[in-house]
Formats: sequence, structure tokens, C-alpha cells
Amino acid sequence: MIAAAQTDLRMFAATEWPNLNHKGRLRQLIMALPSWTERRIRSVYNAEQGVSLRAEEAEDIRALTEEAKREYRDLAELANSLHALLYGPEADFYRPQVDAIRAALVPQGAGVPAGGSNAGAGDQGREGGGQ
Repeated sequence: MIAAAQTDLRMFAATEWPNLNHKGRLRQLIMALPSWTERRIRSVYNAEQGVSLRAEEAEDIRALTEEAKREYRDLAELANSLHALLYGPEADFYRPQVDAIRAALVPQGAGVPAGGSNAGAGDQGREGGGQ
């Protein structure tokens, strides 16, 4: 039971906060599970020997993973809707709205493909520095 809880917590944390290391993910889990103590989260996260999971803790972990799955489904539906708008018969009409939604959802500098709107942003600082 504790091994499954450890796997669920680690998978949730890695999916939710992919850019953080284990220490950062533990910090975020502390905020996500306010009824747990910091030590208890660390014990379950690391599946320390002698730790047994309480029923309410198992329910908390299940609720976290279910919420993440629900959010993923919602984002997948949004992505499908946006795809339909971008490549549908009225793509030019909806492009500004889709671009605005994309800008709101994607953090600056993350996930921007090569040649995207941030392409060459790092080069601008070098050009002006030597003149």
C-alpha cells in the first residue's frame, strides 16, 4: 500500500511540477496537502520503512490524482476545440482569439517552438551590447 502511495505521489508531483527537483516537489506537496505534516509527506513520498498509510491519507492522494486527471481532460478538450478553430473553415477569423488563449496558457519561454514568437529574443541583447 505504501509503495503505491509513493508512486502516486511522485507521479503526481512530477506531472504537476516537472521543472522542480524532489525537494521542490516536496515543498509544493506540503502546500497541496495542508492537513499533512511536512514530515508525514516526506515519509510517504520516500516510502520510509515502517510507514503505514491511513485511510484518510489514501483518500487525499486519490483526490489529488483525480483532480489532476480531471484538469488534464479539460485541457485536452480545450486543445481539441482550439485545433478545430485553427484548422476549421473559419481559421483566419478565430486565429487572434486562439493566439490570445495560447499566450495565456503557455508560460513565457516555455514550449515555444523554434521559429515561434520568441525566436531570436536572446540574440537581440547581443547585437546591441557591442555597439
